[in-house]
Amino acid sequence: MKQAIAYLRKSTDMQETSLEQQKKDILVFADANEIEVIRFFEEEACGENTEGRPQFRTMIEFCKVSREPFQYVLVPDISRWGRFQDPTETFYWIHEVKRYHKEVIFVNEGFKNDDIGTSLMKLIKSSEASEYLKKIRQNTIRGMRFHASRGYWMGGKAPYGYERMIVETGQVLKDGEHKNIKDQKIKLIISKKEARLIKLIYILYGEKGLSDNSIVNYLNENAIPAPNGRKWSKSTIWSILHNQVYIGNTIYNIRNYHRRNGESKFNPKKDWIITPDTHQAIIVKELWNKVQARTSQAFLGGRFLTKKDKPQSSYLLSSIMYCEVCKSKWQGRRYHLKDRVRRIYVCGGYHAYGSKSCVSWQIDADKLENKIISYIMEKLDTGTWREDLESKIREKISLMQDKSDDRLRELDIQIKELALKIRHWEEAIERGLNIDRAVANINKLEHTRDTLLDERIKITTSLEGETNIERITKKMMGYLDNFKDVLEHGAMEEKKKFIKQFVKEIKVNPRERTAKIMIYKDAMYDIITGVKNCKDLMEINYP
Repeated sequence: MKQAIAYLRKSTDMQETSLEQQKKDILVFADANEIEVIRFFEEEACGENTEGRPQFRTMIEFCKVSREPFQYVLVPDISRWGRFQDPTETFYWIHEVKRYHKEVIFVNEGFKNDDIGTSLMKLIKSSEASEYLKKIRQNTIRGMRFHASRGYWMGGKAPYGYERMIVETGQVLKDGEHKNIKDQKIKLIISKKEARLIKLIYILYGEKGLSDNSIVNYLNENAIPAPNGRKWSKSTIWSILHNQVYIGNTIYNIRNYHRRNGESKFNPKKDWIITPDTHQAIIVKELWNKVQARTSQAFLGGRFLTKKDKPQSSYLLSSIMYCEVCKSKWQGRRYHLKDRVRRIYVCGGYHAYGSKSCVSWQIDADKLENKIISYIMEKLDTGTWREDLESKIREKISLMQDKSDDRLRELDIQIKELALKIRHWEEAIERGLNIDRAVANINKLEHTRDTLLDERIKITTSLEGETNIERITKKMMGYLDNFKDVLEHGAMEEKKKFIKQFVKEIKVNPRERTAKIMIYKDAMYDIITGVKNCKDLMEINYP
């Protein structure tokens, strides 16, 4: 009896294709065709891509590495395989399975000849599935526009400062409560206590001229809880100051949420759905405009650009600086003075939550970065250090060549054993063994043998080209000059990457006004020889 695995995918919009029904259809098909299903992969995820479908990826990997002698991957229909936005991606994954000598069978179509007509029909059905997904999105957006234009709330939890009320009954819903009837409509009404705080924040920022950091300190010092019940942060204040809900507008489609894996990304502003005057405003337009005028420079500076469009940070150490007091990361900041721009590092915890979270201390970015770069450059220029490094590299290369010779002997033994096993299976076929099972095992053995042969070729080629230990050592030592060029003239991201290979982390204690720079003891040797897990550290103090 032939064997197969099965892939099922739940669809929330089609109840007739539940996982139970799909499994039943597959078992009926398998029984009728004398196929044993050895494993089911059951997915509860959206079908438009593979990133959010762990069972799909596991199924593909199973086809690649499994030693089970199965021939088929059974799928209820082509839409369960995936409603990919690009229909040709359907064929890519079918072909990927085929590479591992398996065949994808759509149960509702049965076994068909793999000809041009069948491929064309699959492309048409895949395109239909893709178009179906697009229509769902279009209908959803159309419905959101329609209901929002009539003042109904289409979101989930109410924004801070508002509550949700069922229009038909007048019932005010608490957090976590939901309407009982699908057709009921929801409107936003003002929460008086929270609305007073929203107005205070806008007045402090827009009329009194306080900074967002000062507002954070004021609210935390007076023990006023944030919307999440914790401390206030700058990001929370910033979000409130730029949320159009407080002037009566409703905005949808700001983010694109993945339906099941919870991931999200910001949509371009041109795709936002903005509906004005859907509910009672908390903030008057005049005050709103003052706030937006004051913060417009942040938009121009790139604060609200997507990650890929933001300018690269000019701070070399922000990703490896940590606060020993509040455990936050340190961040780079700049201040424009009359004659220059001052670059500093500050504690992220203090910057976000104020003095309730941590202690204020600013580190001059240029001084700290120059101290680390000077240390590295001094190492690169020290003659005795270079001689010691060269000696270590020479020993490492000699040891690596000895290990390569040992590995070649191991590979020769393994390749011979595989050749013998392949021959035994070929003889078994001649004696009348089931050909499908034998061919499947031969294919696996040949694949393993080819992988070992490739490894052997790489090792022998490497040994043939690098038999002179002295020549290789001089070549590696020549890398030192390249490192100096990176520090002096390299791009910012190149410098960051290089410094991370020297410096593990910087532990800052703002109470004591000190910083410990933890440097890898044999960093250059580890970089050149490719050691990934450096352990030996040494400490440099700042200032």
